[in-house]
Amino acid sequence: MGFAVTTYTNGAKGLLESRIVSLDQTLNLPQYQTQVEVDEDRYELFRAPSETVDKALLSTFIDPINDEKTIIVNNGDKGVWDSNEALYTSESDALNALETIYGPISDSDAVISDRQAYQVLIFNHDPANTNPNPPSFSASANSTVTQSGVSGQVAFTFSSTPGSTARLFVKNATGSFNVGSANTISISGTGYTGPNSKKYLGAGSVSEDISVAHFYPNLEPPDPSTNDIFGSAVNIIVTDSNAGQGFGNTFFPNGLSTSVTNPTPSYGEYVDVNTQIPILGDVYTFNTTSGSSNKNAIDNAKDQINILRYGDPSDPNSVGVSSYNAASINLKGLKKGHAVNAWSGKRMTVVASLEKQGLQAAIDILDDPQFFS
Repeated sequence: MGFAVTTYTNGAKGLLESRIVSLDQTLNLPQYQTQVEVDEDRYELFRAPSETVDKALLSTFIDPINDEKTIIVNNGDKGVWDSNEALYTSESDALNALETIYGPISDSDAVISDRQAYQVLIFNHDPANTNPNPPSFSASANSTVTQSGVSGQVAFTFSSTPGSTARLFVKNATGSFNVGSANTISISGTGYTGPNSKKYLGAGSVSEDISVAHFYPNLEPPDPSTNDIFGSAVNIIVTDSNAGQGFGNTFFPNGLSTSVTNPTPSYGEYVDVNTQIPILGDVYTFNTTSGSSNKNAIDNAKDQINILRYGDPSDPNSVGVSSYNAASINLKGLKKGHAVNAWSGKRMTVVASLEKQGLQAAIDILDDPQFFS
């Protein structure tokens, strides 16, 4: 025998009113409110240790890695090159020398995120030339350097004095600058005859190692006003200020993009994040014989970086950054389930309230005498 109500004394209005009663019962169920609170409590239960592990990940592994990278930058910067000059006759020689010092990108202890060979345009004084060569001129770093079909930027502050050899370091060149008296270059609109010859300097950019989490702003904290729970998702760099947020931590050495199918990164191909990946500085090729102490400091820092990233080969229990990263992934996975449940419960309240408003609007129309005219 059935008990369902199939007819209403007020017709359509009565049906609408009954649906409002049903929605009110749903909205006011103590069990429903308790379930949302339970999900919020359990979300926090996993969010707090997620924050703890993220902060430990930073302080135990990632921050020390980047501290070692700072040592490398300090021992490979322009000041070190000034004291231990080394230039190369070809671009490939300069890049090979750069990787010899700082490691090729495929190595586990590599520290360079991007690289290039600066073109060093050399102006030699010719006593037989009655015109000053080079002329007296100066240019600030990042000034534009052009030659027919080729452009670049001044890498280091440049100045020349007539009667003395001058070297102009050019970065970000779009092609190869020609040399010889028949060629002219322009620096910020001022023309130079020459240069007489050209060499190369290897240069590398050192960015931080980072851990990246996938963050859903509509989910953390739950935003029941939107029906797109996973909308506007971004990748965030894990920091002390956002520790515990997001899901699926992934470690990216040098900030470069990798995947399971492409584990070896490419120079300059950074992982997609919502902020700029911090750059620690630039490093250069230098004479490693006269600068042997700097080379030793770089080698020691690279050894420490390798251990922090992947563990100490002499210790079978040492697994490096992956151990804390994996713990964070597991905790955040559990956190995500309760975050979704909490959002769903809160969203249900919004949806039911909106439906109730719509039903009441329909009842108001049915109560309007004009409806029956």
